[in-house]
Amino acid sequence: MIGAVHVESASAKVLDVVVAGSERSGFSGKGVPCGDALRFQGNEVSASLAGYWYDQTLSPPLKCAAITNLTAWKIYEYGVYAETQGVEELQIVGLRSADARAGVLTILG
Repeated sequence: MIGAVHVESASAKVLDVVVAGSERSGFSGKGVPCGDALRFQGNEVSASLAGYWYDQTLSPPLKCAAITNLTAWKIYEYGVYAETQGVEELQIVGLRSADARAGVLTILG
């Protein structure tokens, strides 16, 4: 599912972005490489179906991916939704999820 902000490149920087009222996901993509939290930080999403929709299907997945420093509140379903086929490790660091049905839903594959 493509989010309001979709990050396809592992080298992209997404800093201090606020998304509100996205029909589906505030943010989506394949995360950032583990240990590189400075590329995705200070981001916030509210009033969406999901805060971050982890999606590695559109490009080759990272062996170790991270979702870092995200605030997700007033979320209808998941703070973070992740399907992890082909990913050896997924790290979720610094997630603040409030008023969501589930903070994190991970489907292992």
